[in-house]
Amino acid sequence: MKERIRAIRQYLGPLDEYGRPTFAGAVLAKTSGRGGETAKTTPPGYVQGVRHDRGHLIAKAFGGPDDPRNVATQTQWANRGPMLVAERLATSLAEQGRLVYLRVRVLSHGNTALPLGFIVEVWADLRPYLELEFYNA
Repeated sequence: MKERIRAIRQYLGPLDEYGRPTFAGAVLAKTSGRGGETAKTTPPGYVQGVRHDRGHLIAKAFGGPDDPRNVATQTQWANRGPMLVAERLATSLAEQGRLVYLRVRVLSHGNTALPLGFIVEVWADLRPYLELEFYNA
């Protein structure tokens, strides 16, 4: 099996009182292993046909599961823009043989179903490389 960047350890935070994911973290390394699962979970705030994605906090490519604690409603812009930038940086660092930690925090407010935004952190060899905060717009 070809080596790819995979989560060798994952941490999924609890759902909040409204059923929204709160955070997820993963240690990434180059290893053989399976990818994740396509998101079939319908997270709070998801509306099909209005530019929403069922977005993995820990990417499917890294082995992120289809689990309500790992899937949040993301606008297509958020999922395919800044989230993808962070995932590509994490992949690049791990391909260099570095030990990479990825953490995604979901920013929610009150009982609003759609997350307001996300904070994504990428660390390598215990040093911060990226902290990206963006709106879910």
